[in-house]
Amino acid sequence: MARLTRIDLPGIPQHVVQRGNNRLPCFLDDGDRLRYLQLLRESLATTHCSLHAYVLMDNHVHLLVTPANAGNVGRLMQRLGTNYVGLFNARHGRTGSLWEGRYKACLVDSEDYVLRCHRYIELNPVRARLTDDPATYRWSSCPAYLGQRPASSLREHPAWQSLGGNQAERQEACAGSSTKPCRRSNWQRFASISNNNARWAAMPSRPWSKQRPDASLLPALRIAHAKSRTKRNKYTWPRSCQAYLGQRPASSLCEHPAWQGLGGNQAERQEAWRRILDEAPPPEQLAEIRLYLQQQRALGRDAFKAMVEAKTRRFASARPAHRPRQKPNEAK
Repeated sequence: MARLTRIDLPGIPQHVVQRGNNRLPCFLDDGDRLRYLQLLRESLATTHCSLHAYVLMDNHVHLLVTPANAGNVGRLMQRLGTNYVGLFNARHGRTGSLWEGRYKACLVDSEDYVLRCHRYIELNPVRARLTDDPATYRWSSCPAYLGQRPASSLREHPAWQSLGGNQAERQEACAGSSTKPCRRSNWQRFASISNNNARWAAMPSRPWSKQRPDASLLPALRIAHAKSRTKRNKYTWPRSCQAYLGQRPASSLCEHPAWQGLGGNQAERQEAWRRILDEAPPPEQLAEIRLYLQQQRALGRDAFKAMVEAKTRRFASARPAHRPRQKPNEAK
């Protein structure tokens, strides 16, 4: 019998979980976790999904994502899972499947229910007794939301900051210079310095705090951000260059409007989120999230479930885990 298609609607958040086969670990060390996060960033950009929260546990992963189009979450998990399994098997000398069947996902209603799932995801390390404070767990989105860790892995060099007085001026200056062809002398100089580390020691040291950044570093920056041609003779920007030019966010995390509604500025939102994390979620709320995730239904208000059922023509509410009991007079 063919499996039913997933309940999938564009623009609606989904709580996704994927477990290791037989509940065995899918991350053996920090190197595996770093590789998974790197593949996650690349897959998000390719499949046009927005990531709101995540946590990497030893034997499973939780994600809270919003797809731009129907089917994007499936493509995200397929690309992410396939690429990671290949790297994991090659690194640890194993074969076979790593994941326990298909991933599970449920639609999540906006506002209150999104924040419930967000808190559920980031409190996973606390429930697993890995830490007492979710902000100290490195492999989740909690430290970034509380301001204890930068959400972006990019750091602007002083040479880049000197291109303009604000971000818009720097982006315009970099875009204009990147479209110009690099001189052959710049390529040769950059290649010779890169291939000979001793040349770096011979270069005069100039403290950035006292003098303007050396303009000779800008050709190297432009070379690093040079455009690459495709088969159709069109240009595509490297990912770091897209972030510097403002064509894509430098961080893989995308704040959901429900999280932005916690306060008027970032400090207020971080303080409000810390208070929410400090409150223990009710057991019935945890049971509800697990039930809807296990059955892959729509978690939310009755009006939200009715909307999902009308658009998908599928039953969106969770069913009891057992068959309904028969009445004594109906028993044979």
